[in-house]
Amino acid sequence: MAAGTVSAVDIARQFRLGADGAQDPAVIRGLLDAAVAARTADAHGEGVQSFRLFPDTAGQASALGGRHGFEGFEYYRTDRARHPRSATFLTWSRVDRMTTFDAYRKVTDVGWRITSPRPVAPPPRGRRTRRAPRRGHR
Repeated sequence: MAAGTVSAVDIARQFRLGADGAQDPAVIRGLLDAAVAARTADAHGEGVQSFRLFPDTAGQASALGGRHGFEGFEYYRTDRARHPRSATFLTWSRVDRMTTFDAYRKVTDVGWRITSPRPVAPPPRGRRTRRAPRRGHR
């Protein structure tokens, strides 16, 4: 039997509300102010500006983001899942775009088909899932 799962995150929601949903609204306002300043700098020829998504050490990640920050660092910045093409920086111009994005906006449009649990069903009665060995064979 095989089983699979997908774990999704709405990064825009995390920027707006924080990992636990209790982030002070001043944080996203500060990020948006920084995005405006970066966009203005780019318009004046200073180039596209970016920021790091994760700090340099696990200790810094823990101090800044608690367990959530540490686990994100451990996953994305260590050999556990790091990939050479994984994003480690984000341009400031993406912050204002992300604040209006909602990854789960369409979920209510399709209702239970996406959100319902998918139990593993047993095979129909009288049907074997694998062949029984023939007599005399092991």
